[in-house]
Amino acid sequence: MPIVPSLATVAGLLEREPELARLRECVADAMGGVARLLLVEGPSGIGKTSLLRAASEHARAEGLVTLGASGSTLEQDFSFGVVRQLFEPLRARLDPREWAELTAGAAGLATAALDVAVGASEAIPDRAHATLHGLHWLLANLAASAPVLLVVDDLQWADSASLRWLSYLRRRLEGLRVLVVVAVRTGEPPVDPGLLAEMLDSVEALRPAPLGTEAAAVLLRVQLGVEASRSFCAAVIGPAVGTRSCSSHWLIR
Repeated sequence: MPIVPSLATVAGLLEREPELARLRECVADAMGGVARLLLVEGPSGIGKTSLLRAASEHARAEGLVTLGASGSTLEQDFSFGVVRQLFEPLRARLDPREWAELTAGAAGLATAALDVAVGASEAIPDRAHATLHGLHWLLANLAASAPVLLVVDDLQWADSASLRWLSYLRRRLEGLRVLVVVAVRTGEPPVDPGLLAEMLDSVEALRPAPLGTEAAAVLLRVQLGVEASRSFCAAVIGPAVGTRSCSSHWLIR
C-alpha cells in the first residue's frame, strides 16, 4: 500500500520541481543583491497560488521580509489597494519610531498612498509621480536592512494605481535586494490591459503544466484514502480530464 504525504505537503506542488527550483534561485539572487521580477501565469486551478505560498515560506525561512497582496474584482476601484495590502501589515508590526525611520527622506512621500484619504493624488500628475517615487524609496529603505520578497496574486485584478507603481518599480529594481513574484490568471480581462502588458513585457514567466495522471492519483488518494486502487483513480480522473492530465483544482477544493 503506498505511503501518501499530507495534503498540505502535496496540494498544488506535485510535478512542480522546476518552478520551485527557479523560485529558490531567485530568492538567493535577491539575498545577493540581484533583483528580479518573476511572473507565474496560467489558468484558474493550475496551482499558481500554491507556488506563491511556497515561495513566501521559503523566503521567510531564508530571512527575507515577505509582503503579500492579492488583486480582487471587488477592490478594482480602491486606489492603491494592493499597495496597502503589501505595506499596512508591516506598518502595524513596527513601532512608531521604526516606521518613522523607514519613511524618512523621500520615502515620506509614500504615506499619501497608505492614507485612506488619498483621494485625488492620482489626478494630479506631479503628486502621483511623487507618490510612486516615495513608495519606491520606502521599499528601498526596507531592502537596505533585509532582502524583501513582494508577492502579488491575481495581478490581473489589481487596481490601476498599484499596477502603475509596480510598473514604475520594475524599471528601478536594479541594485535592490528585492524579488517581486506576481501571478496572473489567463483568460481573465485585466483592469488595465495596456499597463499590465507594459509591466510584464519580456518578464521571465513560469507556466506550470497540468498535472499528469500519477500526480492526480496521489492527490486523490490523499483525499479518499491510500486504499484507493489504481483502477479506481483512473476511473475518477479519466472523465474529469478526458485524457492524461489535469490541474489540481477539482481535486483539492
